[in-house]
Amino acid sequence: MPKVSIIIPIYNVEKYLRQSVDSAINQTLKDIEIICIDDCSTDNSYEILKEYAQKDSRIKLIKQSKNQGQGVARNVGLVQAQGEYVMFLDPDDWYELDACKRAYEKIKSGNNDFVIFDFYEYIDKNGKKEVANYRTKPFKEFANKSEFDLKQVSANFLNNSYVWCMIFSRKFLIENDIKFAELYLCEDVPFLMKSIVCSTSVNILEEPLYNYRIRKTSSSFKVCNLGETIEARKIGLNIVLNSEFRDIYIEKYINYCVLILTEWYNSFSIKKGDKQQRYQMFREFFLDFFENYGSYLKEESYEYKILMRFIQHKNYLGYAISRFNARIFSINKSFDCKRKIIKILGIKLSFKI
Repeated sequence: MPKVSIIIPIYNVEKYLRQSVDSAINQTLKDIEIICIDDCSTDNSYEILKEYAQKDSRIKLIKQSKNQGQGVARNVGLVQAQGEYVMFLDPDDWYELDACKRAYEKIKSGNNDFVIFDFYEYIDKNGKKEVANYRTKPFKEFANKSEFDLKQVSANFLNNSYVWCMIFSRKFLIENDIKFAELYLCEDVPFLMKSIVCSTSVNILEEPLYNYRIRKTSSSFKVCNLGETIEARKIGLNIVLNSEFRDIYIEKYINYCVLILTEWYNSFSIKKGDKQQRYQMFREFFLDFFENYGSYLKEESYEYKILMRFIQHKNYLGYAISRFNARIFSINKSFDCKRKIIKILGIKLSFKI
């Protein structure tokens, strides 16, 4: 049994694939297997993978019969995996050379269900590289413990939706039937939410082991189906609602859903296409969302006000006007505040034109 299985879903990434696979085969921990699932690439990715597989027997190469997205590809990898632990690598990213060794030692020593580690963010456009520790930050107070229960932790951990900065016990995944959603977008959200609610022992490693490439052409920035991010959040929400985490984290998770979906909507609304159609899709989701979960939101909260803006306006024009009015109000309120401060301090200002 290999110590670690690395699962890599691949689709049309020939430009970055060699760097990614090289980082896996050159790991200081040699007792690993590398499972590459080609999701019907139309570029030279599969040929590159065949070249590597011929040279390194640790590589298992699987070619899908049709393109089905990262969720399906990763699930295929999980079925094939034989390692004691599982890690995930995206084909346009790469590991630090001791990533598997350091992650394996950490999770093995604590006998944890999973471990979260830091990573580097690499801007493809300018080559800028910085350490990102916001995934481990919610767990800082537990950093020196060998294990801890997520029920002890602030609900801020809910924004940890990347599986590639984690190592998982394969036994834990099998016993709890944890799989990826069969989606093209946000397929990791339900996977991680179920991991969270099923876990009894987790840990963090405050070392950057992964290089996350930020590029405009990655699948994260493409809209295959706007409904998929909504579907992923619905699945994640139901997982929380049907778990013992419900009363502890439901308000926080609902707030997070509102914010993240609004962010998605705003990023899409500036692109070409039918704004009204996109708006209607999100509005219908939020109407259903409010009917089922609105009681968990506080009326004075920022998230509640965002939700109401979608619900109250039946068309995109009304929503856009309400956003404009809200901004004007915010600006006026800011000016009023400054005027009061100036009056209190007795400052005299003169303006010349």
